[in-house]
Amino acid sequence: VELTDHCLLWNLDAIGSGLGAEANEVCVSWLPLYHDMGLIGGCLFPLASGIGTNLMATEVFLTDPGFWLQAMSMKKASITVAPNFGYALCVKRVKEDAIATLDLSHLRWMLCGAEPIDHEVLAAFQDKFAPAGLAPNVILPVYGLAEATLAATFTVPGEPVKFARLDRPSLENEGRIVDSTASDAVDVVSVGTPLIDNEIRIIGEDGQDAGKDMQGEILLKSSSLMRGYFRNPEATERTIENGWLHTGDLGFLRDGELYITGRIKDLIITYGRNFYPHDIERIAQRVDGVRTGCVIAFAVHNDEESTDEIALVAETRSTEKK
Repeated sequence: VELTDHCLLWNLDAIGSGLGAEANEVCVSWLPLYHDMGLIGGCLFPLASGIGTNLMATEVFLTDPGFWLQAMSMKKASITVAPNFGYALCVKRVKEDAIATLDLSHLRWMLCGAEPIDHEVLAAFQDKFAPAGLAPNVILPVYGLAEATLAATFTVPGEPVKFARLDRPSLENEGRIVDSTASDAVDVVSVGTPLIDNEIRIIGEDGQDAGKDMQGEILLKSSSLMRGYFRNPEATERTIENGWLHTGDLGFLRDGELYITGRIKDLIITYGRNFYPHDIERIAQRVDGVRTGCVIAFAVHNDEESTDEIALVAETRSTEKK
């Protein structure tokens, strides 16, 4: 992705405006600097805003997730960024007796993005670390992508996480957004509204704006959009059309807020049904013994049936041979 100085500076300013962050904030991040959320969200944004920045090695977090919380406690951090699995790992691996040693009362924003967001994980994190002083509504689901430099939409700081429970058959088979209370309903988290100067559209397969309560591809227009893909004008032309970026992500708008339901290229279509890999992975990693964040679902073509089958690979701590 080719980014100009203008793209970067504009996005950094949009992030600052979205958060309302001040120069006396303190940031702690374990995200790798080769990832846009780590480089821009965890390093360049604090640097450009005059925010005190503390970086730790990603390997340290993966080995001991609690060290991230200890670092935020020790440095009195007010801001951090992490993907969904980072919060899940803390819920699963930080021991109860360690919580008494933490002070998370200074945290104002814990941004969550870069992968599908599970509201149950965020609720579990809030419940588990509330005794350490973690204030309610500190976690902010966000949406972004490298083609837009980083940030595209933010939820409003201080507001509860919003999510919709959707009828699975209607979503998977027809792309219709229908609320449901069924046990197999699909939970989808709001990632908020567009940042300053950003615009969002949802289009159907015909390229026209999707109707009300319909899923479609997310299009984005922003001053932070990339110049193009490096030495790949064909891909650039396919992705940016009349100033609109085709994100390849699926979602819908409700009350002006964006909800992400999946990704076009990741969609698994088998026997006429649409399945979202992250939905399958989320269910699979709840199985006892399966490592959090170490599950992947993908399609394998079945030549005999002329359709795709679902393949699932999971990492486990079990050493039993079966």
